[in-house]
Amino acid sequence: MLKLPTTPTSKQMFTAIGTPTNTIGKTTIKLTLGDQTLDTEVLVIGNLLNDCLIGFETLNKFNVTKDIIEQLTVRLKCTEIKEDEIDNDCAINFMEERKEPINSPILEKLRTRIAKEAGDVSAKSLRDLTPTNAIEHEIRLTDNTPFNIKPRPVPFAKRNEFKQLTTEMAIKI
Repeated sequence: MLKLPTTPTSKQMFTAIGTPTNTIGKTTIKLTLGDQTLDTEVLVIGNLLNDCLIGFETLNKFNVTKDIIEQLTVRLKCTEIKEDEIDNDCAINFMEERKEPINSPILEKLRTRIAKEAGDVSAKSLRDLTPTNAIEHEIRLTDNTPFNIKPRPVPFAKRNEFKQLTTEMAIKI
């Protein structure tokens, strides 16, 4: 595991839902983009795997053509909504910032319910994600006509092969 020497920092990053991340510190790294290399300061965040955010100011230092930056900026601005354009019936009422935690019994009930529902399908980190062999499927017939196919015995010449196949299938289950 790569261990970078960090210095403490007062800068803080926040997740999409507003909770603070585990900021370990800041460090200077060599960042290579194409054939250009630049020394730049980065924030080191704990418990992130293969995540990196590069801002426009860093891209400008790399002398990336302004056309590319303008295209990115135009894409971002097309999703931007001005406050006066928001219709009142779909506005979000933000809570006031508070120093003390919210201790509501309803909130605790919701947290336990979400944890119970999501516990089986979630992972604590990306390293905990593993492939699954659970398969659910549904067979829908094109028509509801009943069918009757008699079971037939396996030919004597194929019995050993058939037995081996069924044993392998049973082991996989």
